[in-house]
Amino acid sequence: MIHTFRFHDAQNDLSFNGRMHIITVELAKAEKLAREKAAGELGAAEAWAVFLRYHPEKEKRALVNEILKAKEDIAMAGEAVQGFTQEEIEWFRNESKLKYELDMQSRQAREARLEREASERGLLEGLAKGRTEALQEAEEKNHREKLETARKLKAMGLSPEQIAEAVTLSPEEIEKL
Repeated sequence: MIHTFRFHDAQNDLSFNGRMHIITVELAKAEKLAREKAAGELGAAEAWAVFLRYHPEKEKRALVNEILKAKEDIAMAGEAVQGFTQEEIEWFRNESKLKYELDMQSRQAREARLEREASERGLLEGLAKGRTEALQEAEEKNHREKLETARKLKAMGLSPEQIAEAVTLSPEEIEKL
């Protein structure tokens, strides 16, 4: 239900050395807690989750008040939240939506970049393999042509040494023809 994220720059292998954390609370899970546990039975993180989930709802005011009585730190936050105007609450909601949208765009851009890089790697690997195969085929063709030329020169009566010098084959290869 509670998640802590720390910033890290993977490209440069740098971290903020614990200076910046983002803590998220899955508020949807607070609904189950509110049904299953009394305010006094909630742990600190659970109480915060239930408070954050239900503090603006009039129907859950009794539960929120119980948490405020049981947890002093949450009571202090409750006092601060009571002072927010509807405009400020809307602003916080809009900022939260904007952050979510930016996070999604960032994730999509990262996924697209990784996909592009993988595609480029695959293309480069394919080109390298193709070049290697083409070079091998060219070398084999060149060798076959040398052998054919050597056969013709042998048929003309040249010595294996003369043929070897002309077509850059070893005398042993020429003897086998």
